[in-house]
Amino acid sequence: MPLSPPDLFAPLATLERSSSFVASGTAGPAPTLRIDGFGLLPLPVVHHLLAPLCAASEPAPYGRGPDTLVDPDVRRCHQVSADRIHLPPSFQPVLDDIVARACTHLGVQGHAEAHLYKLLVYGPGDFFVPHRDTEKEDGMFATLVVTLPSDGDGAALRVEHGDEQVSIPLTSSLDELSWLAFYADCRHEVLPLQHGIRVALVFNLVRAGAPTAPTSDAGVTRALARHLEGWSEGDPVKLVYVLEHRYTEAELGWDALKGADHARAHALRNAASQADVVAHLALLSVQIEWSAEELQWRSRRGRWGRSGYGTDNVPDDLELYDLVRDDRSLECWIGADGQPTYAPPLPLHADELYPDDLEDIPPDDVSYHEATGNEGASLLRSYRRAVVTLWPARHAHAILVQQGPEALLDALPSIDAAEVGPLVDQLLIEQRLSGSEAATLASTLLERGLLEPAKQALLAPYRWHDDLHAPVARFFADAPQADAEDVLLYHHRHIHPRSPSTRARLLYAAAMALAAPCTDAVTDLLAPPWRPGLQEGPMAHLVVVAWHWSDPRLRDALRADAQASPEAFDSAVLATLQLDLDDACPPAWRQYILNELEARTATAPVPPPDARRAPIEHCRCAHCLEVNQFLTDPEQERLTYGVAMSHRRHLDSQLHSERIDVVTRELKQGSPHKLVITKTNARHEQAARRHVEYLDALDALR
Repeated sequence: MPLSPPDLFAPLATLERSSSFVASGTAGPAPTLRIDGFGLLPLPVVHHLLAPLCAASEPAPYGRGPDTLVDPDVRRCHQVSADRIHLPPSFQPVLDDIVARACTHLGVQGHAEAHLYKLLVYGPGDFFVPHRDTEKEDGMFATLVVTLPSDGDGAALRVEHGDEQVSIPLTSSLDELSWLAFYADCRHEVLPLQHGIRVALVFNLVRAGAPTAPTSDAGVTRALARHLEGWSEGDPVKLVYVLEHRYTEAELGWDALKGADHARAHALRNAASQADVVAHLALLSVQIEWSAEELQWRSRRGRWGRSGYGTDNVPDDLELYDLVRDDRSLECWIGADGQPTYAPPLPLHADELYPDDLEDIPPDDVSYHEATGNEGASLLRSYRRAVVTLWPARHAHAILVQQGPEALLDALPSIDAAEVGPLVDQLLIEQRLSGSEAATLASTLLERGLLEPAKQALLAPYRWHDDLHAPVARFFADAPQADAEDVLLYHHRHIHPRSPSTRARLLYAAAMALAAPCTDAVTDLLAPPWRPGLQEGPMAHLVVVAWHWSDPRLRDALRADAQASPEAFDSAVLATLQLDLDDACPPAWRQYILNELEARTATAPVPPPDARRAPIEHCRCAHCLEVNQFLTDPEQERLTYGVAMSHRRHLDSQLHSERIDVVTRELKQGSPHKLVITKTNARHEQAARRHVEYLDALDALR
């Protein structure tokens, strides 16, 4: 019977919160404190002290990412830093009692301490928009706010956790302290003070020492273990249970979990140890991006307008219509023993997550990108959640596969050869390997003599990479003919026709290794469009292939290629000289090149008798015809031709594209500027150099 995540995790629901995410109460007596730059603060604090207190303090900032900003539209109140506040020693027992009561209500086990952070001063209308506190020091898990006796009234603190919301009035007493505490990851806001003044001490609640273990529930652990023991091969490779609270990487730990997370995570860890299942704490990172469209409205005057923006800078009226990406990965691993575990980010599949609907959970960050000229609008929701991950110990290799080719390669020496093939198949299903990754994996598999998994690795990449040359050549030498041809044809068809050097090198490696020709590969090579190998390297490879495989089609194509242009024949000569030097040149090809060289060196090039040059043939515009008169003139050596810039560029392009023996330059004098055309003997000089080179090649081959 398939493992059902809802049934598996159902017993955890019985571990209901024995605590809340927010706590409040009253205490006394209130301390008489001293503020540097102000003096003793009289109690109760009354409204006429607002002005001097504000003068002795500073506007309170807020954080946005790495920045600290001051904006009265986001946060309006004043603050005094902790180093300017002096509390009397007699207040410590009162504070310790408040901390103990707060931890009891929050369900925090073990000892905690309150570290003073700042003093806040609120006047009429002061507020703080919804936000979350950051962990300001190691071990911080909650914020404690102690309000001094004062005459303020009308304010409230609204705290959210998941789909729950609690609103606590911040009504001050004239003769006693009031306090409230809430987990630091909870989103909260301070509603405006109606009148009077409110002064509060803010403390960071920090764990001191290791907390005690949670009270275990043997029945819940046994029920979880029974489900885990039924984990079968058809079930997901791993399962991930999302915890309620948010945690940073520094705060993540089995004994640092908050509220119900503490008991539930420990129950899962205990059950996993009984069922031979591996348990970790980790952080789940999710990025979900949608294509978006901002809906527009038409006013009564017939004009189009747009909706407003919410507090998160996202339009109020936004339609999501296409899922662009849904990236989920696990990182920051903590083992069951509480020690950090090194592991690369692990991808997460939809059927491995519980609960599986993140859309119902408020995201940590929302980013809206307006439409530009090239791209439409998009909305990105980002989540970062602490999770408990579970997988059977026998799935260790499958987890390696999910971590990627590097993790699998590191573990290959310890994996039985019979298990490697299925793992490689699974890896190729899970991930698309690059050419370089496939080459590394195939090389390692070939070293172990695992031909079939190596073949699968070599057939994985969609693009050729030069790193593939070595493992492909080794596979050709070791594998059966049919398998070698499969790899050859796959890559030959995936290499772009404009890469003749790579295709020729691949065919050469196959020709040297295969016992029989692969005619299909040559057919593919010669299929239109045939891309001649103009460089001597690919030309030499293809010459060897043509005669080694006795393929007349390829031989004829190479001869035609050599005749295509003087430059192509030059490459053919260089390729022949290299093959001849290596004693690898086919005699028939060598004789063909010899005959061509003898024919091309029979007569030496003769310089032109006068200044007459070939005319422009592919254009008959008025300017080209006028320049042609100059080109065919037997005496005129130079022409200075004044014409508009567009015509100068046209003439220059025609002269160079048709390789006419002239050089051009622009003379920037007068209006219009001039194009100066000077005749040269470039063609004759090139032919003369080529004639000498052919004679040298002829001597070398003879």
